[in-house]
Amino acid sequence: MLKSELLLFALNDMDDSDLESTRKRLGYKIGGAAGHLAKKRIITFALAAALILGLGTAAYALGWFGFSSRLAPAPAPSADLELSPEFGDPSDHHYLSYSGAMGSNTMKASLEWQDYYKAWWESEEAQNHTNQDDLAFIAAHPEWKSYYDIYSACTEDMMEKLFALSEQYGVRLHDSATTPENDAQFHQLAGIGPFILREEGEFEFQCYIVYEDGSFHGFGFLPFGEEGYPFTFVRSRKNVLDPTVQELYGSEQYEEWQYTTATGALVNIASWDWSHPENGKSLTWVFYENEDTMITVFGTTPLGQESCEAFADSFDFVEAGK
Repeated sequence: MLKSELLLFALNDMDDSDLESTRKRLGYKIGGAAGHLAKKRIITFALAAALILGLGTAAYALGWFGFSSRLAPAPAPSADLELSPEFGDPSDHHYLSYSGAMGSNTMKASLEWQDYYKAWWESEEAQNHTNQDDLAFIAAHPEWKSYYDIYSACTEDMMEKLFALSEQYGVRLHDSATTPENDAQFHQLAGIGPFILREEGEFEFQCYIVYEDGSFHGFGFLPFGEEGYPFTFVRSRKNVLDPTVQELYGSEQYEEWQYTTATGALVNIASWDWSHPENGKSLTWVFYENEDTMITVFGTTPLGQESCEAFADSFDFVEAGK
């Protein structure tokens, strides 16, 4: 299962110690040591790698769809997770849903699948599980190959649990995923036109996975001044179990407000100056919803509300939410 948006907060011009602290704070779990990403560099995420490393609402009706509607409590972090004191209470640990609000059946299914999945990987069975077991499993059940690829359900019990949750909560499962070969294929698969409102050549974006219903995840850079700031853009259809599990620490640190973008979309913005204002960067989230779709954009911006709103103005949420 995709554990988190890899390399999401690749904060340029940071010390490795700062990046590692931020990674721990946000709950990202990556295999190697922390490092830098070059400015305006796009990483090609192969579908296989992403899968190996790998979740109509009341909040929408009320017009408030920020952290209060997206977050569900997660277990306190293990004792070996060290968080810097400026990050606040480490018990402020949450799961963030991409495709269902707090209390929705989608969120419930996501949380139950997450608990089951984590428990399996901590079990003795998982410790003894090998790639050969995976190959044998798929050879015996070729009809399950797409679900295995997307959700990493690699045993009959896991697959049965996945199907049971889908039926119990009335939540659909993704059944196919594609890594677009180019921008034209991405827009065709997603069923949308250009949605980044910057001049051609002034931004970079690469979609690395598109599902059968047009949901997608992508990564890019936007310029603020002479620097390129990284962001991740996620479009999810509601009532679908997104295989991504986003963990987040420190939600109480964020300032939230609503904003109407230059193209007339009402969004919620959450921003945190992440305890190192001398670096001139904020962690910024933008949430948008319509009846069928939830959009989550998150990355880094220069400090200040004006920069956060300029970040939101960089996207045509109505087009992206089609």
